[in-house]
Amino acid sequence: MGAPVKLTVSQGQPVKLNCSVEGMEEPEIQWVKDGAVVQSVDQLYIPVSEHHWIGFLSLKSVERSDAGRYWCQVEDGGETEISQPVWLTVEGVPFFTVEPKDLAVPPNAPFQLSCEAVGPPEPVTIIWWRGGTKVGGPAPSPSVLNVTGVTQSTVFTCEAHNLKGLASSRTATVRLQALPAAPFNVTVTKLSSSNASVAWVPGADGRALLQSCTVQVTQAPGGWEVLAVVVPVPPFTCLLRDLAPATNYSLRVRCANALGPSPYADWVPFQTKGLAPASAPQNLHAIHTDSGLILEWEEVIPEGPLEGPLGPYKLSWVQDNGTQCPQAPMFLAGPFSALRPQLEALPSGSVWGGGRFSRLQDELTVEGTRANLTDWDPQKDLMVRVCVCSAVGCGPWSQPLVISSHDHAGQQGPPHSRTSWVPVVLGVLTALVTAAALALILLRKRRKETRFGQAFDSVMARGEPAVHFRAARSFNRERPERIEATLDSLGISDELKDKLQDVLIPEQQFTLGRMLGKGEFGSVREAQLKQEDGSFVKVAVKMLKADIIASSDIEEFLREAACMKEFDHPHVAKLVGVSLRSRAKGRLPIPMVILPFMKHGDLHAFLLASRMGENPFHLPLQILIRFMVDIACGMEYLSSRNFIHRDLAARNCMLAEDMTVCVADFGLSRKIYSGDYYRQGCASKLPVKWLALESLADNLYTVHSDVWAFGVTMWEIMTRGQTPYAGIENAEIYNYLISGNRLKQPPECMEDVYELMYQCWSADPKQRPSFTCLRMELENILGQLSVLSSSRDPLYINIERAEESPDGGSLELPSGDQPSGGAGEGSGLGAVGGTPSDYRYILSPGGLAERPAQPEQQPESPLNESCCCSKGYCPTVAVSPQAEGT
Repeated sequence: MGAPVKLTVSQGQPVKLNCSVEGMEEPEIQWVKDGAVVQSVDQLYIPVSEHHWIGFLSLKSVERSDAGRYWCQVEDGGETEISQPVWLTVEGVPFFTVEPKDLAVPPNAPFQLSCEAVGPPEPVTIIWWRGGTKVGGPAPSPSVLNVTGVTQSTVFTCEAHNLKGLASSRTATVRLQALPAAPFNVTVTKLSSSNASVAWVPGADGRALLQSCTVQVTQAPGGWEVLAVVVPVPPFTCLLRDLAPATNYSLRVRCANALGPSPYADWVPFQTKGLAPASAPQNLHAIHTDSGLILEWEEVIPEGPLEGPLGPYKLSWVQDNGTQCPQAPMFLAGPFSALRPQLEALPSGSVWGGGRFSRLQDELTVEGTRANLTDWDPQKDLMVRVCVCSAVGCGPWSQPLVISSHDHAGQQGPPHSRTSWVPVVLGVLTALVTAAALALILLRKRRKETRFGQAFDSVMARGEPAVHFRAARSFNRERPERIEATLDSLGISDELKDKLQDVLIPEQQFTLGRMLGKGEFGSVREAQLKQEDGSFVKVAVKMLKADIIASSDIEEFLREAACMKEFDHPHVAKLVGVSLRSRAKGRLPIPMVILPFMKHGDLHAFLLASRMGENPFHLPLQILIRFMVDIACGMEYLSSRNFIHRDLAARNCMLAEDMTVCVADFGLSRKIYSGDYYRQGCASKLPVKWLALESLADNLYTVHSDVWAFGVTMWEIMTRGQTPYAGIENAEIYNYLISGNRLKQPPECMEDVYELMYQCWSADPKQRPSFTCLRMELENILGQLSVLSSSRDPLYINIERAEESPDGGSLELPSGDQPSGGAGEGSGLGAVGGTPSDYRYILSPGGLAERPAQPEQQPESPLNESCCCSKGYCPTVAVSPQAEGT
C-alpha cells in the first residue's frame, strides 16, 4: 500500500478511478469509500490477460458528498489486500452551514445575525448586505454581524466568497416588534354565587411572546374597579373569586408582551348567582280535621341577595312503614330515634319496612304556608319537616314535628278501604292482556310465509284455513323499476346526512368514463361533470362495488367525503361533491365521491414509471425533496385540524399536472389498495409496513403514528417506489421493528434526509418530530440543494481545463471540449430544477491563476508497473486520463 494520491476536481466534473490486479483469475474487486463498500452500478472490470484485471469506478458528476478516501480491495485465501488509496477533494462555490435567520426585535434594540460557509477551496470570506447596501468589509467565515438596531423592517443577506466564486445566502427579514392587539371572544362561564370563569382569545402578539394578561372587573354599569387579576399565559383563562352574590359586574381583558400592554377588549357584562335560603320555617304545627291533617308554618323572610323570589316550600314526613323524603338521611328524634340507624344506612330509593325512600318533590311541593296531608296512616306515629326553596336551592329543614297516633286515636274511624278494589282491577287487566297475546301467537302460526308473500290468511273458513296470497313485492319483467336515490335511502346516520346534504350532486350532472383503477372493494373512474354555465370539467369518481355493499361500508365510505368537505389546502385533496347512482327498486343506490382529476395519478405509480416504465425518465433530487415538502405541508394542515390520516403512503398521494402533490384517500384507500395490507385474525386489513410500533402493538393511532408513516413515504420517494422491507413478510414486521431494525439508507439518499426519516421511526412516539419541524427541515435541505445546483449558473464551467485568452478577457475551452450546459446533467445534487430566485452563483475568473497545475503524487499511467507484490499480484489505484489535469 503506497502513499495516497491526492486528486482535486471541481463540482460537476466526471472522474474515473481504476485499479489493477495481477496474479489472480477472475478476482472479486470491491471499491471502498471511507471504509464503506461503494454500491454504485457504474463499475467495470476488464481482463488484460488471464491473470491481469483492471477495475474502473466512474463518477459521472461529482458532488461534495463524493469527496473522500477511495481504494479497492480483493479477497485471497481469507485475507484482504487493499490498493493504494486516493484522496478525492471536490471543490465548488461555498456551501452554507449557517445562514441568517428571520428575527423580530424591538425598535432600536441591538441584535446579531450569523453566517458560516465552507469550501473547498478555502479560505471562505463573508460579506454582509443590508438591503442593497454592503455592510463593512470581507470577514473570514464564520461571521457575526452586530446591528445596533432598526426602525423598520429590514432584509439582510450574506455572500460567501472563495476561489470558485460566490454563493448568496437566504434573505433574512428582521421585523419590528409591536404592542399586541386587543383580545377578543371574551366569555364568562361557570358562574356561581361567588366565582366566575373567564376565557378569551389573544389578539396578534406583535411578534413578541405574550407574557401575561390582566382581567379588570367593575360593578356594572359604570361602577368602580373591584378586582384586577394578572395571570400568566397560556392558557388564556382566569378564575375570579370572592365576588358578591346576585350582583351585576362587567369585565374586560388586555394582554402584554415585552413592549407593553395591548388595548382593552370590550366590556363584557355578567351577573353572579344568588344565595340559597339560609333560614328554616318556624312554628310548624298540625290541625286535625275530619278530612285529614292540616299543617301550617310561618313564612320565611328573605335575608341577603337571593336568586329570584322565595318559594315553593317542601314537605317531608316519615312513618315506621315507609318514608317519602327529598333528602336522606333525616334527623330523627323522639319516638323515631330507634329508626335512625336503619334509615341513615339506606340510600335514597332503598326499600325499608315495606316503604321506599324517594324524592317525590312534585307531590311534596307547596306554594303557600299551609298544606292538607291526607295520604298517611293515623294509626301510626308521624314526623313532619318543612323547608323553603329558591332558584338556587333549598334552605335548612325546620325542627321536626312529631304527631303521635295516641293524640287522635279516638278521632279516627276504621282504616280507609277505598284502595281495596285496586288488586281486582289489576287482576282483570292482566288476564285480558294475556288472552290477547295468546290469540296473536295462534293466528301467526296459521300463516305460511313464502319467498314471494304470505299464503293462508289468518281467518278460518268452515273450520279450515282459507287460502289467500299476498305478494311481498311487485315484479316487472320488462324493465326494472328504479327508486329515487336520496341520502335517506342509504340507511346512514342523520349526522352524516346533514354534513353531506350541501355537497350532493345529481347523478344526471356527470357522465362516467374509462376506468382509472379498481381493487377488491371499489373502483375509480374518469368522468365529465357539467358545470352551471354548461361547460364540462374532468373529475375522478370513487365508488364501492355494487355487489358487496353493506350499510357499514356505505357509512365508512361517505365519512371520508365528510372529512374532505372540511379541508381547504393546496396539498390536501379537495372534495368536489357526493353523488348517488340509482339502481333497481329494492336495491340500495351506489354512493360515489367526486374528486378533482389528477393527471399523473398516484405518486407511487409515477415513481415506478420513472424507474421501470416503458420510457424511464430521470427525477432530480430537488424534485423528490419537493414531493416530500408538499406532503409535509398537507399533513401539517391535517394535524393542525386534529385529523389523523392513519394511511399515509405514496400510493395515497396524488400528483397534479403542475407536479404538486396532494394528500388523499382518507379511509377508502385501505379497501382499494389491498396488496399492501395485512389482515391479522378477524381484524380489518392494515397497511402493516407503514404502521408505527404502537399501532401494530395496541391498534393506537395518533399524529405521531402518521409521522412514522411519513418517514416510510420519504423512503419510498427516495427509492423511486421500491417496496419497503422487501423480503420480510407482513406477519414478521413487528418482530423485525421491535428488535431495533429500520429501513436502510437508500444508495442516493443524502445523510440529512435519511436522518429525518430515522427520527420519524423513533420507538418513543413523543421523540418523533412534528410535521411543522419536518416541513421546515426539508425546506432547508431543498434550499441547500438549490445553492449547490449549477443548473442556473451559465458561467459555471470546467475552469481548470479552460485557458485565459491572451488579452485577459473571456474564457475559452480547449479544442474538442464544449460546455454541456453546466454540471447539472448528472444525478445527485447538481440535478436540474428547483433553484429559488433569491440564490445567485457568480464565477470568479480570478481563481484561475491560483489553481495548482497538477495534483500531488498522481500516477503517470493506469497501470503502476513499479509496485512489488509479495503474492504475485499488485492492486493499485490510478487516475484515468479522463480525470488527469482536472
